[in-house]
Amino acid sequence: MRAKRTAVLLALFFSFFAWRYTYRTDRLKFWAGFTLVAAPASIAAMSYLPGFVSTTTNAEEISSLYTFSLITLISWCFFLVWALIDAIRRPKAFYSNYSA
Repeated sequence: MRAKRTAVLLALFFSFFAWRYTYRTDRLKFWAGFTLVAAPASIAAMSYLPGFVSTTTNAEEISSLYTFSLITLISWCFFLVWALIDAIRRPKAFYSNYSA
């Protein structure tokens, strides 16, 4: 038995990870969020790895890092709002009748 309050709190604090709470119905939403947030975050994080070969100047590297970080932040916020609205608009009956 699932609770709507728990779904809303998960959406508020964990963005698209809240869809793991109702994974059977929200599988595509979760994977879309994971992909669109994790991909730019991974690219930004790779620039910190030792041996990361770059042929660009330092200013271009910093600009690229900020771009991927900004894309990650915007994606995270988008999925946070989407998950929150999705959890709020669903009736309590959806969560009480949901079986994992």
